[in-house]
Amino acid sequence: MDFENRGTRAYNHAVTAAKDVARRQIASGAKHWALGDMITEEALTAALAEFKERGSLSAKGEKQITIKREWLEKLADEARQMKREFHFLPFAFSGDTKDYVVMEYDRLLAYIQIIQSLVEEMRLLRMQMEVEASGR
Repeated sequence: MDFENRGTRAYNHAVTAAKDVARRQIASGAKHWALGDMITEEALTAALAEFKERGSLSAKGEKQITIKREWLEKLADEARQMKREFHFLPFAFSGDTKDYVVMEYDRLLAYIQIIQSLVEEMRLLRMQMEVEASGR
């Protein structure tokens, strides 16, 4: 649960300083209607996340985690049920403060495409503002 709380706080901090858009799903996994661990509400990238924190050691004594296909398939299914286009699986090694994420590659590309289109839109708006300011 600490990892889920930390991940939700980090998402909110990254997305906006003015409004929290992500919330933890209470009783996730315990109730059939409580889908995902974190749900976001922003217009462009509404998402569902399922957090996994695990820690096992390999034969060489190195920390490792197994990402199960069933986790990814369940997450995709829950995202569809909740009408969320984006979904991802944050994970961390037990006792570590560094977080990682697993997502479908086309989802990553969709995020990149949204970012690029917004950067271009900002560039055009700045140019328009400069033209308007110089014409005054």
